[in-house]
Amino acid sequence: MARIGLDKSAVKKARDDLLAQSLYPSVDAVRVALGNTGSKTTIHKYLKELEQEDGGGARKGGISDALQELVGRLAARLEAEAEERLAAAVAGYEDKEQRHLAAEKRMQQELSEALRRHEQQNQQSQADIRKLQQLGATAQAEATRLNQDNAKLVADLAHARLAAYDAQRVAREQDAKIELLNAQVRELELELAGARAITDGQQGLAAELRRMLDGHGGSGKSV
Repeated sequence: MARIGLDKSAVKKARDDLLAQSLYPSVDAVRVALGNTGSKTTIHKYLKELEQEDGGGARKGGISDALQELVGRLAARLEAEAEERLAAAVAGYEDKEQRHLAAEKRMQQELSEALRRHEQQNQQSQADIRKLQQLGATAQAEATRLNQDNAKLVADLAHARLAAYDAQRVAREQDAKIELLNAQVRELELELAGARAITDGQQGLAAELRRMLDGHGGSGKSV
């Protein structure tokens, strides 16, 4: 069936374009020029009608029947070769497609194995993470306990320092009192030494007075 909208004018234009390029307007060539659309039977019919309209097979540009036949045979040969190359290309494509499918299958298998290994590694990693989290929680608890112990030690040290400061203050006060007592003792010793000196002087004076009295009494008896 002809493509919708395909008419003789479109076939004529495609044929004339091929002739202008010195190309043989075969049915396949015209169909390619039309964008690989249209029935070959319809295109062949239109080409025949156009040949008749041009004067019983005359070609644009004055191509003779012999040359037309030669060109036709050449076109047929080229078309056969093209079909062979196309068949070889199709076979090569199919072979490449088979290799591609095999490679894709191998890649899928490798990907599946890689995903399986990744899942196993992921599970192991999750287990390691849980173990590390447990160790971290234990370490955190130990750190908290040590911080509490350290805070208690700091508090005890502060109390000890305060007690030592109080003891030093009391010791300084005691030293000051002792120093004051020593000063008072030294003052009393000085006062005692003075009193002793006075007493010694008074005792010497009394002894002198007794001697004088004793001497005075003796003198009266002799008279």
